[in-house]
Amino acid sequence: VDTVFRADLTSLSPFPAQISLCGHERPRALRAPHGGADLHIYFCLNTTLDPQPVRPWRRGTWLGRQEFRVRSELTGSGFVPIRMTDEDREHLGLGADTVRFATLDDGDPFEAEPGSEMVKLYVDGELLDRLSVAAATPAGRQIQQQLFLDAASAIVFSAHRRLRESPELASQHVDDFRGSLVHRLAECVAGRGLDTATKDRRQTAFRHLRDDPVVFLAQVEARTGIRKDMLASLGDVR
Repeated sequence: VDTVFRADLTSLSPFPAQISLCGHERPRALRAPHGGADLHIYFCLNTTLDPQPVRPWRRGTWLGRQEFRVRSELTGSGFVPIRMTDEDREHLGLGADTVRFATLDDGDPFEAEPGSEMVKLYVDGELLDRLSVAAATPAGRQIQQQLFLDAASAIVFSAHRRLRESPELASQHVDDFRGSLVHRLAECVAGRGLDTATKDRRQTAFRHLRDDPVVFLAQVEARTGIRKDMLASLGDVR
């Protein structure tokens, strides 16, 4: 967590229409080449006042708070990670040393227009901090690819639940679900072309997702390039 701006409101008169957060050097939290950053803005008392009923008086008391999410289009995993806290681990029923966890909760992977946050990809906060400065290294790329695979696995597991609930979905062509998370994974494996051959490959990929999800996830993994970065992260070990 970085404090990128702090000022007394009296020093900002008149209040500016915009405030630069970078100054002479861009803050560490805003240097990540992938993903983005969460900005938390607090207005609080910077001095202790005489206590009065129903009025804030303690130094540090919040008077107002606003949050913004800044996201890059170049998200390495394809999904925006959520910083996982101990409270998240407890709420999700996870162990104290859990590093990553992906879930759709009640989201529908066959939905044609999924929300940008349908896949919740929780990642340990310390790992995210280290990844932000090592994203371009082989190890950093490997972790990002693994996070993508974690999210893909969550989509496949969720799709299987939906197929059990609505078996008629299994007989449809995957292109009937264009725009959905299931369709995007089929495109990842088989391509986005509209020619008959590519459509047939997408349908074959969908059948693998439906009938042999382990094979389907292996096909997704093969498309990430993770093998190259796994080998590079090990250096010249023989």
